[in-house]
Amino acid sequence: MKFKLSTAYYFYQHKKRRKQLEELGFEFTQQREGIYLIEGAPIIEINTLDELIQFGKEYGGEEGKIIVCDGHIEIYDDYRE
Repeated sequence: MKFKLSTAYYFYQHKKRRKQLEELGFEFTQQREGIYLIEGAPIIEINTLDELIQFGKEYGGEEGKIIVCDGHIEIYDDYRE
């Protein structure tokens, strides 16, 4: 199944985290010195529950959290209302 990706966090200062998200197809633009904004919403394919769990562990921030709903995965790497 294909999923559109987004993140809860908007500003990425750490290069290591940006590189990790770039692996998924996210792009970043530098807003000002040391502040990068995420651009676009890449699409990935996940076919099994095991793949989904692994995705959460690898990309879901420090706690491995993701939110899944109807063709969309949000990487829960920041506070969300």
